[in-house]
Amino acid sequence: MALDHLIAKARNHFGCMKPEDWCDVRPEWIRGLHGCGPATLDHIRIYLAARGLTLKDDATVEFWQRNLQTAKIGGQISFVDTAVTETFTILIDSQEQQPWTFQGFQRQDKQLIVPIRWQSLGPTHGDYSIVGLEGQLHVERKSLDDALGTFLAPPDNERGQRWQATMQYLAGIKCGAVVVEATMGQLMGAIKSRGKRSVETLRKQLHSSILAWQHDLLLPFHFCDHRRLAEATALKIMRRYWTYNVENNGKAREEVDIDQVIGSL
Repeated sequence: MALDHLIAKARNHFGCMKPEDWCDVRPEWIRGLHGCGPATLDHIRIYLAARGLTLKDDATVEFWQRNLQTAKIGGQISFVDTAVTETFTILIDSQEQQPWTFQGFQRQDKQLIVPIRWQSLGPTHGDYSIVGLEGQLHVERKSLDDALGTFLAPPDNERGQRWQATMQYLAGIKCGAVVVEATMGQLMGAIKSRGKRSVETLRKQLHSSILAWQHDLLLPFHFCDHRRLAEATALKIMRRYWTYNVENNGKAREEVDIDQVIGSL
């Protein structure tokens, strides 16, 4: 079907008589209409972004103006053959100090545009989620230094208590995970003595604690060789959960090939 016809189909289906009406329509609802794919959705996004508007719970106006600035309604998106847009929007906690932005990845040999939004997720709810899946899917990011400081923190001080609360929250939802920007070996090698506690003692404590958290709480920890692989891992976790629970109603389907992810590092 012609793109104009598909946009009109979506407009009539959702009763969007004026631009502001689109603000009550979620991106996945448009994708759920027969024939309406990524190109249709992105044309609507840039149409709205030009008017300072966005779809419901979508990325910001500035994001779409920056990433879809070559598009125009009623015509061809010039980069449609070289870029694809992720079907969900990632929430980044507003307190994240060194956030992943999920830019520069590829899917099916095409540039992948990942919509993001900044929002407070709460001090114990991890650092990343997906719009519409808050309370179901949350990912906690840990750099090497943050992991050591947090994992070895006494359980009775503020940092230790906050970490315990975070793990309890992640373990209690449908999909919670901790993604570390270092391997277990890298963490062990970076440990330094603290007061009366020797390096060997701290290494044993770290190893035992992580194993206990994984087994007792059934909380997944993903240790990655470097930051970029950790970012790709988090994206893959979120993509898998969204695909299984939203797009396919329980039928798992992988769209992010790990070879493509590693090839884009």
